[in-house]
Amino acid sequence: GTPAACARTKCPGRHPPVRKGLRMTSSVFKGVVLTLSALGILAYSNAVRNPFVHDDVVFIRQNPAIADLKNLAAVFVQSPVPPEALSAAGDLNIANPYYRPVLEILYRLQYRAFGFEPAGYHVVNMAFHVANGILIFLIFSCLTGRPRFSWGIAALFLLHPVQSESVACVAGISNLVFSFCVLAGFYCYLRARRGRALAFFVIGLFAEEQAIILPFLAVWYECLLRRHQSQGRTVRLAGFALATAGYFLWRKLILGGFLPPLIPNWGELLLRIAAVPRMILTDLRLLILPYDLHYYRSVDILAPALWGWAGLLVLCFFCYRVVRFLPKEQALLFLFGAGWFLIGIFPTVNLVVPLVYEYSLLAAFEHFLYLPLAGFLLCAFTAGDHVIRRYFLKNSRRIKTIVFSVAALACMLTTLSQNRFWAGEIPLFERVVAYEPRLGRARLLLGKAYYERGAHDQAVGELTKTVHIMREYEKKAAAAVRPFYQGFLKESLALLAQCAEAQGDLAQAITHDQALLELFPRDAAVWNNMGIIFVRLEDWYEALRHFTEAVKIDPENETARQNLERLKQQRATPPLF
Repeated sequence: GTPAACARTKCPGRHPPVRKGLRMTSSVFKGVVLTLSALGILAYSNAVRNPFVHDDVVFIRQNPAIADLKNLAAVFVQSPVPPEALSAAGDLNIANPYYRPVLEILYRLQYRAFGFEPAGYHVVNMAFHVANGILIFLIFSCLTGRPRFSWGIAALFLLHPVQSESVACVAGISNLVFSFCVLAGFYCYLRARRGRALAFFVIGLFAEEQAIILPFLAVWYECLLRRHQSQGRTVRLAGFALATAGYFLWRKLILGGFLPPLIPNWGELLLRIAAVPRMILTDLRLLILPYDLHYYRSVDILAPALWGWAGLLVLCFFCYRVVRFLPKEQALLFLFGAGWFLIGIFPTVNLVVPLVYEYSLLAAFEHFLYLPLAGFLLCAFTAGDHVIRRYFLKNSRRIKTIVFSVAALACMLTTLSQNRFWAGEIPLFERVVAYEPRLGRARLLLGKAYYERGAHDQAVGELTKTVHIMREYEKKAAAAVRPFYQGFLKESLALLAQCAEAQGDLAQAITHDQALLELFPRDAAVWNNMGIIFVRLEDWYEALRHFTEAVKIDPENETARQNLERLKQQRATPPLF
């Protein structure tokens, strides 16, 4: 049958939080689906032609198993490349290091359908995004009994520019899929279809770990909106508990552990806790004023934390006043939306699993806000609707239409603009370094993009800044962490040497390679590269010395051995012998 929803009540000030029994007509639901689909497609229409960028290249183009459809079941029992096995520079050539078998299967199925044509992958992202918007509509229709109110939330969920990182980037499908599973599972839970809810929950866990929030959403719903219906609550939630335990036991079996190490030291943990208010306030500011959206957003845990805690206290007091201002049932909806937001961001505030970029910079990716946005919108719509109804009763519908139209138009235009930054790595990382000037890896990636385009002068500028930043971090870091920054230095200096060669400045190329050898004196590839430069300079003695050293370090280095033999043949009786 058609999806269940609830009748709109006639009283302007009271809207019961949960309604069941009445059904939306098929024609109305089709209209909802068509309009939400049109908005989602329009907002991301200019992203379809975007190429594979950054992580897309790793997970799809450089995925060695992308064409394998014969052993899909094996994906669930294979341990992925652990993060600590990545090179210190964050090797972009290593395939997906996360245990997300559902996502890996989806990538393979998409490859079978589209090959390496990005447009098809973008269409799939858009389809999941639209489906999530429709699920948001269904869930909030069940909770509020107000289809038009719920449609507005779903529309802004689809149009908000903070979603661009998840939808316009092909690799963002991980957020779209796990969110789809969470939303579908929660909707089934509301409709008392517990078997389907558990199925979606398990699929979501194997798509992305953040799906763990679904049981917490269910608990929050039970405690807040069904607090007077406690009978059978334990039974309703028991399935989620068993599924969660089974998932973590499976991770233990396959990966050898439940989670990565959580607390490197207590001092760092305290710094991360101190930074949580700033992360929450930053997230809220992005949802309200998304004027500076960019990839690789970070939060410095060494920055002063006092203002963050003060701001959080002010925010809590404001929310308290809003709850007191609203009628009881709308206050419950506001609290449910606030809980949805906090539950959604909790796995990403760097307390459960720290996501460290460099030194004291913690990850604050905007795609972390994909699902929490729905809770924020529920709060905003609930409070805003009551304010307009209370103070502008005669013109409330017109004012709400104007406010919504302005917000929707602003969101759509900003989203269309934001999508353009995913049209290539240069615009993507140029925007990153504009807002994150101390993020060395962003400058490295931008320098690499410049080098691949042939813009060597610009590449040298960014790579030189990368070397400066990473040397500072290397000096400050503990001995156990220094190899991490040395890896970035290695890639940066190697690219600088290649830029110098391309520009014909062989002396500068040698300088960069010598700096590399100071860090990695046993790197046969560097010795071999320097030998090639000395051949171009016709310095046969140095060329012979460097090729010989490369072979001595790595006798299996076929390139170095061939270069050494070729040099000996061409200079059979050189005066330097």
